[in-house]
Amino acid sequence: MQAKFALKRKPSIFYLDPYPDNQRIILLIHGLGSDSSSWQLQFPALDALGYRPIAIDLPGFGRSLYPLKIWRIRRVTNWIAQEIVDSFPEPIDVMGLSLGGVIAQKLVQARPQKIKKLILVSTFSRLHPRLRKNFPYLRSRIIQIFSGRLKEQAQNVADHIFPQADQKLWHDYLYDQICHANIRVYRQAMLELAKFSSFRFLRTLKIPVLVITGSADNTVSLEDQTLLARRIPGSTHIFIQGGRHAVNVDHAQEFNAAISNFLSQKI
Repeated sequence: MQAKFALKRKPSIFYLDPYPDNQRIILLIHGLGSDSSSWQLQFPALDALGYRPIAIDLPGFGRSLYPLKIWRIRRVTNWIAQEIVDSFPEPIDVMGLSLGGVIAQKLVQARPQKIKKLILVSTFSRLHPRLRKNFPYLRSRIIQIFSGRLKEQAQNVADHIFPQADQKLWHDYLYDQICHANIRVYRQAMLELAKFSSFRFLRTLKIPVLVITGSADNTVSLEDQTLLARRIPGSTHIFIQGGRHAVNVDHAQEFNAAISNFLSQKI
């Protein structure tokens, strides 16, 4: 089932709601240039736990429009908090990947009483490009997007995240998603990520947090992801061997086992 909220003077946030009869809510937030469909391999595992996954298209991505000129993490977070999180009477769980993990951190900050558990995937508290690891790739992306070469950006990202021949379906799908992205929003979101820091806030977290890292992720460095986990009191940090940035896709079985174990634990 697909549905969307019609928001007054705000973007229409599209979301996938495949199991509307399930009672436990988990909000799923995708990464930069992707959309709600990137979580489809997690839907059956979440259904098996009795979860109702709500996978949104972030404002400005996928089928969710962004009506303002300047895209801001804080503004997007507030809209999601008001129109999605607050629409459920009970606290919910949240899972975010990369940009989605940044938004997820801000959501907990905005609604500390409304989030029960948090899963952060392939993300960071502060981005530190490493010269020998991810700096050349991130630099090439910045040059491409700020010179308007969206198709080159799409090819670069798709090649980087899904390099294997048996990943062609996902490779081509991601390429197509980025080719149809709003380049203005995409560019501004990249700037927002470069400025983001949750370093001080993380020490105040008092909910269960799972951090998942693909051991072969060369988009967000392993050092930045490890630093994220270390800043969160009592967090669990799992490395999935061979997983890259889209570890929920390229190692879906191991990923689903990890989130199922975490979500099944009683608080």
